[in-house]
Amino acid sequence: MRSSFSIGLALLFMAGSLPVLAQSEPAEKITVFAPYVVKKVTSGPLRAPVTTITMTRDVGYQDVDLKSEIGVTILVGRVRQAAEDVCRELDHRYPRSVYVPVTEDKDCANKASADGMMQVYAVVAAARAS
Repeated sequence: MRSSFSIGLALLFMAGSLPVLAQSEPAEKITVFAPYVVKKVTSGPLRAPVTTITMTRDVGYQDVDLKSEIGVTILVGRVRQAAEDVCRELDHRYPRSVYVPVTEDKDCANKASADGMMQVYAVVAAARAS
């Protein structure tokens, strides 16, 4: 009887602490999103469907001061590097010998970088407003 009371008390304690865990601070990161629209190379009368493949890479900025120009420059460099890395990985996983990039989506790294820069502007504005 005593052990079931202890287990019940422990469960109640754990349940009461869950909302505290869920309210932790948001991670200081930007997610670089790379869309990659490809069509598989096929032979014959069947046409391969166009497929959108996505990959993301998180970029942390907890160690940079976003109120300084140097900190912003560091973050911008990290986002651009992450965009290049994720697009290189997509090229590796989906080689052009098998998958052909769709015409309007040939510049993966620039699109991924531009998407990441929108997030950079937002976090820098928030940091400088505080």
